[in-house]
Amino acid sequence: MAVSGFEGFEKRLELRFTSTTNTDSFGLRLISISELESILDRVHFDDEVRFLNECLPSSLCHRKSCVMASKWHVYSASSNSESSNNMLFTMEVCMTHLDRVVAEKFFRNPVEVAQPINELYGQEMTRSTGIGKINPGWLVCDYGFDPCGYSMNGLGESLYSTVHVTPEEGHSYASFECAGWTDEMDGICETLMRVACVFRPGSMSVSVVHNGGGGGSWRGNVSDALVTVGLGRREWETEMMPGIGTINFMVFEERWQ
Repeated sequence: MAVSGFEGFEKRLELRFTSTTNTDSFGLRLISISELESILDRVHFDDEVRFLNECLPSSLCHRKSCVMASKWHVYSASSNSESSNNMLFTMEVCMTHLDRVVAEKFFRNPVEVAQPINELYGQEMTRSTGIGKINPGWLVCDYGFDPCGYSMNGLGESLYSTVHVTPEEGHSYASFECAGWTDEMDGICETLMRVACVFRPGSMSVSVVHNGGGGGSWRGNVSDALVTVGLGRREWETEMMPGIGTINFMVFEERWQ
């Protein structure tokens, strides 16, 4: 979970709007900046770790928390330390300052807004933005929100992925997560390149968690892949998390910035 954005904010705050009194469907768009800051000021990572430790069973083998580059907060807990011949990986990507031409494709036009929303809006966003080409042939469940925004879940043979997009100018972001069993680093890097090409972000953070070795290889391969699409690595950090493996966290920005 990253303090700078990602889904941490979104998932925390959506709880605030799950009551039956929130019937206007505007959700987070009605909250003011001061209210948002007030909520986030009361949330501290140490308190979250303490709460999780109190809730989880004492029989767990591993627990660890740390703060990495760009205030990326990580907590892990595991009940076993068994390894597998296959490599389990999770890749989480947070992109901000999305290309405006791309971001506009996640808005419903005035004619569409006047009509009830249906599944076709999500399908059109998937097609027009190129998201459907990130992992061709996958089973995709997509949804376009009113008046803007997008969410998608995708499923392949041994992998799954999710996409969430908030396109408003000034605070646009998109998140991409992909996880599964694989030992093909080149394939993962190719997917990452496609993600960057779809959203064309000004800033992009990448977190790769894997239970294999080769932390340096991950950094090098991910960096080489994103350089080809105009993104240069600004910072990186590696941390060993017992029970889940190695975390490589990297931040990339447009190379001309």
